[in-house]
Amino acid sequence: MFWIILFLFIFGSGILLLFSRVYISFSLEYSDDKPISIVYVRLYGIRFLKRKIDLSELGTADVWKDQLANKSFKEKLEVIHQVMQSFFDIVSDTMMAMRIFLDKLSIHKIEWYSRFGTGEASTTGLAAGGLWTIKGALIGLVDHLSHVHCLPNIDVQPDFQRKYIYSKFDCMVSIRIGQAIHALIKVIRKSSFRKREVLI
Repeated sequence: MFWIILFLFIFGSGILLLFSRVYISFSLEYSDDKPISIVYVRLYGIRFLKRKIDLSELGTADVWKDQLANKSFKEKLEVIHQVMQSFFDIVSDTMMAMRIFLDKLSIHKIEWYSRFGTGEASTTGLAAGGLWTIKGALIGLVDHLSHVHCLPNIDVQPDFQRKYIYSKFDCMVSIRIGQAIHALIKVIRKSSFRKREVLI
């Protein structure tokens, strides 16, 4: 009898966990050439993860120097070709994964504030218009691919007197654990299938 009750408890807890919704808060702040990202993960209001990442420490300049050091011009071209091919493969896999996960995501908060100046009034005005266009296009794409349950708050403040860039992006999304597992399996299967096609 005890084992039956234990099995039903574990089975019920597993089903409940699959239908539970995980909330992920993401913040990205860029100021003075120092991008910083903060990620929070919550389940039933309990924070399970907080991670702060200094993206400026993830530079690839040293990697490029190591790969190209002591190589002939032909060898350097081959290295650059391999790196570019890997880059396009990563972008393709990332876009595919984003489409799959965005379809399962519910978005509860989008805030994107930018303030900048180029040092010249004319170019600052042109850049501000271009930035508004880019932000509007990206928000529209996210709204099309996912489920947005909030009114996006975007703002661009041009500064005609100074030369600097400051931007902050805040977003909160949620996804059911079962949907996240299903999406992850789908991404792995599609990625593996695409790689098998390349090898044939």
